[in-house]
Formats: sequence, C-alpha cells, structure tokens
Amino acid sequence: MEYQQGGSVANASAPSRGVAAWVSLAAVLLAVLAGCTSRASQPGKSTGNTAPLPLLTQDCLLMVFAAPTAGKQVEFDHWYENHLQQFAAIPGVKSARRYSILRVGAVGGPLLPSLALYGLEGSQVALVDAEVGLRTKGGRITRSDALDYDGIVSLKMRPLGPAMLAEDVPGAIAEPLGAGVVKEYGFIVFSNPSTPGREEEFNNWYDHQHMPDVLRIPGFVSAQRFVTMSASPNSTLPRYLIIFTLRSGDLAATNAEIARRLREHITIPSASMGAGVGAFMEPQDQTNPREIH
Repeated sequence: MEYQQGGSVANASAPSRGVAAWVSLAAVLLAVLAGCTSRASQPGKSTGNTAPLPLLTQDCLLMVFAAPTAGKQVEFDHWYENHLQQFAAIPGVKSARRYSILRVGAVGGPLLPSLALYGLEGSQVALVDAEVGLRTKGGRITRSDALDYDGIVSLKMRPLGPAMLAEDVPGAIAEPLGAGVVKEYGFIVFSNPSTPGREEEFNNWYDHQHMPDVLRIPGFVSAQRFVTMSASPNSTLPRYLIIFTLRSGDLAATNAEIARRLREHITIPSASMGAGVGAFMEPQDQTNPREIH
C-alpha cells in the first residue's frame, strides 16, 4: 500500500469573534450529528485512559479537528479540557477524548493539530442534537477566542463493523517496539477506493488482508473501520477511515517498521486503494486519566 497525496484540511487564521461565531460552530456540529443510525450500544462513559484507546464499536463517532488561534495554545488547551467535560455531560454522549496529531509518520497532507473524538449513542442523537444547541445558547457549553472557529473540520462516522483485535490475528506480536517508556497511540488513515468501480475490492482487501497485516506489526492492538455519514462543508478528507490503536516505546521505530513492511510487501498492497491522509495521534490524558461517572 502506498499512501498518496490526498485531501488536506485548511487552517484559516481567525480574528476575534463573538457569540455568533460560536453559535455558527454549534450549527456545524448539529448538521454533522444529524442522521446517525441506531446500533447496539456499549455501556459506560469515559474521558479516561482506561482502555488501549476508546471508541471501539461505538454507535456513531463524531470527529472534530481544530487548532488554536495564534499565540493562544495554553488557553486553547485549558478551554478544551473543560469543553470535553461539558460535552461529555450531555445524555447520549458515551465517551469524549482529545488527541494531539503528531508529525511522525504523517502521510498525504496536513491535519489540524488537535482531534477530539466523541462516541455517541445512535438512539440518542436527536437528544444530543437538541442539547448542543440549548447548552451553547445557555452558556453551559462555553466559547473561547483561543479556538480558530473558521478552520474547524468535523465529521460524523459510522462503524463498518466491530473492532478487530491483534490477539485474534495469527502471527501478531503484542510486545511493543522501542526501549523507551511505552505509551498509547492511535494511527488514523482516511482513504478512498482508487476508482468507484473498485469499492467492493477495496473493502474486501481492507477487511480481510490489510487490517490483519497491520495488526501483525509489534505493539498494534486493534483496528476498526468507519465510513463518513456527513461532514462540515470545508472537509476534503476521503470518505473511509480506519483507526488503529497501538503501544510503542519508540514511535519512530514503529513508523520505520511500518514503512519496511510496506516496502517489502510484508504488508500486502492493493491497487484498489487510492489517495490517503493519515497520522499518528497521542491521547492528551496519558499522564492524567480521568473518569466521568
């Protein structure tokens, strides 16, 4: 597989904005939330680091890529910590976690540096939809001039199936690479079939060949695929998404092993895969896990 130059996410600089800008953001989120399909729910709500990485087999996955306004990284981080708590308190929101998008191993174009992932219960999406608007207007979901509103990219995804676990894949190696402190990471890749006529081939290759191949890389834990249901108008990201979870004591070594396996066709490529955009991501709460009860 070769990840090619694909869609990128624009990051417009933002002047000071008032309540109208935040209400505009809420409108984008409401539009993206609309239409999640109901699926079997999983219990629990967490923003903590209590599993290899969350959001496996969620009913609906809301992804929000964002960036701070210039010179306001500290304020942005503080606001986002509170924002996750505010959003996770909405009934129907099952999990909320924030990640940093890393430059190591990035492919196919830039992604905004901050990603929030929200797991939503499909049967409660209408309630979440209404509550986002009410809580934004009422001030329970707060705004901040540290957030670049114009550049936000949000997508609503549905899972294509349950997560695949490395422990179920013959030949998988649980021991992570690297001699450093072992941390959790995710690796996200957006992609499309190379042509519309190869979509079935693309999906079959991903499900039966590519996911097991990647899960045989030392330290990889799980993989799950999603498809975009709706997105903000400024999104140019490919339609399909895969989220890999992994552990590594040296992310550069893990990335080098990924590249070696691709180069030597240990990870078997497919001409059915077109342009891709991907990056490693690191949870923001690795040293300070929190639970929402």
